[in-house]
Amino acid sequence: MIKIRSLVIGAFFFSITVAKAQLSGTLTVPGSYASIAAAVNALNSVGVSGPVTFNIAAGYTETAPVGGYSLTATGTSANTITFRKNGVGANPLITAYAGGTGTPGTAVQDGVFELIGSDYVTIDGIDITDPNTANPATMEFGYALYKASVTDGCQNNTIKNCVITLNRINWASGTAPMVDGSVGIIMMNATNIAATTVLSSSVAVSGANSNNKFYSNTIQNCNIGIALIGYADVTPFTYADYGNDVGGTSAATGNTIINYGGGA
Repeated sequence: MIKIRSLVIGAFFFSITVAKAQLSGTLTVPGSYASIAAAVNALNSVGVSGPVTFNIAAGYTETAPVGGYSLTATGTSANTITFRKNGVGANPLITAYAGGTGTPGTAVQDGVFELIGSDYVTIDGIDITDPNTANPATMEFGYALYKASVTDGCQNNTIKNCVITLNRINWASGTAPMVDGSVGIIMMNATNIAATTVLSSSVAVSGANSNNKFYSNTIQNCNIGIALIGYADVTPFTYADYGNDVGGTSAATGNTIINYGGGA
């Protein structure tokens, strides 16, 4: 009896250890995870112990959960996080959820995929579309980079090869630091739960949004293509955002922004 009980207890603790193992290696959607939402939830729950790549099948489609995907996990220079298209065919497509309630003037925006203080994340070839046709249901952003706090900004992330299609009828005035209307990619000096409140980042260099890259994206049917809203630091600008790169230095990495602007 004692031996059996020990075996059961040992198996119980073993199952807990396996369930909480951090992620690394190459994983698939669908496959390792049934959805992008499940993959993001796993990352947020256990983090990473090595470089992790989510190969998302070409042609895969998914509707974002209400409120969108919120990635709070972070990578490092050694242990990067990558979401990328895998295989020949159309880019994976995320469709925005129906019936958003946020506006550019509310503390919580409607959007599809947000990084919150995350570092060393690459999103490669994952398209976004917003089918909502009336306000306030329309999305305020496709991809967003928010700060988790004054000491935890988004750094060393890359968004590339994505087609982001929003709705330019969303051109309502934004409450600073939020800009007006729908934005394909936005990087904010704010948190995701207080997008209309400016953060004072004069605390630590880690609180800046720095060294982020936005390459070879097509952004269309939005009010603004890309908006980078930083902290208004003072000389010597120790805590300002640095090294952010929109389009690189060649035509091959430039972004295409078309059919933009919705106001009169």
